Amino acid sequence: MSKKRKLTRAILDVRLAKVVSEVLIAAAVSAAVNVATGRPELAPIVLLVCAILLHLIVSVAATVFSQAPKQQSEPSNSEPAIDRTREEVLAAMAQDSAIRMRERWESLQLPSEVVDGLEFKIEELLPSMEQLQSGIALFTGDLGSGKSTLAEIVHRRAISAALRDPAERWPILVDARGAARDGLTAIVERSVPQGCAAFSLVVDGLDEVGLDAAEEILKNARSLALGSPRSRIVIFARPGFVRWRDSAPIPPLSETQIGQILEIVAGRRLHPSTLPRSLRPELRKPLFAILAGRYFSLDRPRSVTPAGLLAILVEDVLAREKRPGVDVHEALRNLACRTTEYGGRVPESEIGPLEVRDTLIATRLVVRRNRLLGFPSPVIEQYFAAQALLAGEVPIERQLSSLGIWERWRLAWMLAVAIGSWEQSRSLISPLLSVSPGIASWLIGETVPKWQSRGESMEEDDPVALPPADVLKERIRTSLDVWQKAMPVPFELLAARYGLSWGSVQVELAVSANMADFQIWQAHSSAGGDASGQSERLLWHQAIGCASHPAWPWRFVQSVVSRVLEEFLKNFSRNPDVPSLEPEWYREVACSLLPGGFIEASLIGAAASVEKARSKAGELLGILLECNADVVQIGRNKTYSRHLLQIICDLSDAQLTRVMEGPYPGADRAPLDLEGWNDYSPDRLALRFTAIYQAALAGYGELVSEFFADMTSMLNRQSLRPIEMSGDVRVLDLGAHVRYKILPLVEGSEEKVEILPSAGDEEFPGHSDEFLDEFRKRRARRAGLPSWTINTLAGGDRFSALHQLPATKLVVEWIWGDLKQIHLVEGMAPR
Repeated sequence: MSKKRKLTRAILDVRLAKVVSEVLIAAAVSAAVNVATGRPELAPIVLLVCAILLHLIVSVAATVFSQAPKQQSEPSNSEPAIDRTREEVLAAMAQDSAIRMRERWESLQLPSEVVDGLEFKIEELLPSMEQLQSGIALFTGDLGSGKSTLAEIVHRRAISAALRDPAERWPILVDARGAARDGLTAIVERSVPQGCAAFSLVVDGLDEVGLDAAEEILKNARSLALGSPRSRIVIFARPGFVRWRDSAPIPPLSETQIGQILEIVAGRRLHPSTLPRSLRPELRKPLFAILAGRYFSLDRPRSVTPAGLLAILVEDVLAREKRPGVDVHEALRNLACRTTEYGGRVPESEIGPLEVRDTLIATRLVVRRNRLLGFPSPVIEQYFAAQALLAGEVPIERQLSSLGIWERWRLAWMLAVAIGSWEQSRSLISPLLSVSPGIASWLIGETVPKWQSRGESMEEDDPVALPPADVLKERIRTSLDVWQKAMPVPFELLAARYGLSWGSVQVELAVSANMADFQIWQAHSSAGGDASGQSERLLWHQAIGCASHPAWPWRFVQSVVSRVLEEFLKNFSRNPDVPSLEPEWYREVACSLLPGGFIEASLIGAAASVEKARSKAGELLGILLECNADVVQIGRNKTYSRHLLQIICDLSDAQLTRVMEGPYPGADRAPLDLEGWNDYSPDRLALRFTAIYQAALAGYGELVSEFFADMTSMLNRQSLRPIEMSGDVRVLDLGAHVRYKILPLVEGSEEKVEILPSAGDEEFPGHSDEFLDEFRKRRARRAGLPSWTINTLAGGDRFSALHQLPATKLVVEWIWGDLKQIHLVEGMAPR
């Protein structure tokens, strides 16, 4: 007899025993009534009533106990019951996975036959991923790229392998929010049956938890992988949230896959090239390919945006599910708020009366499991959480009072800015800019599209509806005012650069069918103070299409700030204006005053050369005094009169110690710091690098505190302070370099710099496992930082010992990288 038949026979035996026991108890009660009343004719009636009551009591009790809440981390992976075979447990896992996938597709309001078609061809319709044999892999994808569905596919493949071969890995699928709540290690330990040597673990939605929780999940995954070398761990998250050395992007859909999805969902052949241009980039993501197929299957108007596809889906649901006394949209927003705050499904008893819960389930946007309610699709949950933000149902003040609270709502904020009106985006971005301009800049840069160049033509059947010119102008003016109050330093720098007053700045634009030319003008003033009528164009952009985005004025002004900061940092790289970097800049200016060939060793102490340098400095100082000026530009260097006076005094010393030695240790085999590394011993180079990095650390702190004080929590190196910088001096073919790394120390520790000489010529190695392990042990992030924007991995690079202004270059490189993370500069740092 097979195991399945034995199990069926055992279940029938139990049910038969239950019925017999109920009958015996009822007979006993009937006999008791007969004795007590002395009326035997009542015995059959009493027997029947007792049997019915007992059966009802037992059935109700069994139902209550069977529906008791279980573990709330979805999907659950509890230890197999002792009365279920291995094959039965795996088969149940496969069935649960299929149910979750169907619920996700059904929440997109697809008919059952379409869901059947997607399920039948799912392996062909999703991006192919390289199979990981063992270890840990992180796959990243944007909104709608199919992360959750791919997680299910990887899980189902593991189930199939385990069904074929008992020696295969035990499959486990975990939602990151459940792992953050219950602990990844604990979930794995109770899920893997005894005697199983390895497991296949899939973690979905790592970006839906805070970075601290994500780091803890990664730490647990690392420990699990080390403890079970044959095991495989696959993690899914959005790009840029966490970094992992084996991370890989989820590939986009091919043209063939897009066509297949459109045909299955729309019920007719639709080629991607025939759809509006505004949709085509998003069609390479499975979610929007499905939504587009659904939309065009109903013969809707061609003009639609990706965000509009989601809105239309919701409108269709609300139009269908209308019940008296129930506001369906409000109930969906309320549920999304609770699941976002809670971090997963919530008890159905907390979601209003029974008619509200039944209405939610009838929408197919919500599912019930184990007496818990939740959204099967993360995108739908984020959409209604964003709608709650836009409707003002979530207190903004509470959101901005704690970075931890805001972090839970981060994805909802991104979607809200993407789909909201101008007034709604202003109600969100304005207070966020005033509290944390760095976070607001990151949010705008991640959400609002950039402008397109004039060369990117638009289709005739894909028109762009731009707001009227006066409306756009007023919105840009409002954005300028809010940005200026939130980040006054860049605007002060811009005002100083052009000699303008922001009250006189004019915003002009010309709007055509699909083009908006934005220009910021400053009217020149005559000597008498009257405007001359002439204007200088300060900033100009052409925008196609994206100017119609309601939140685009915030992106436009962000580009103004970006240009100012880029110009400021490029100028700072030549003329550092903080105390810690002044000594190396001073030497650079002094050397620029010396006659050609003066730095050659043969001319040291030559009185004629010293006199020429003193004379040149004196001439420049005289010009400054005559013109009543305090600063003059000499080549790339900006020179102040006070520094020229000091240089003249220093040049009176024939040994030139103040001018030539500089702030850092020079060569130890020649009297001058020559343009080469041959005259440095490794120990001397180590001393030089140590001095450079100490100056860079101090200069970075001074630059941030003076110009970026409002964004200190957003800047990578600032969040790492105090820092330990350590490295090895390498003498390579191209000169003397240091391989350095930056490690964060615990708050209150002293900053450290340790540069050690290295023997021999070596190539620059990549990050080794030992290096990463050392970093993990020592990582200590300061509290209260928005850790989701910047991953504080140990930085490392090579740097030359003989660069001009070497500490300044390091500071500019660091701050440029920090600002680039939050979309306040673009491109490469100046070198």
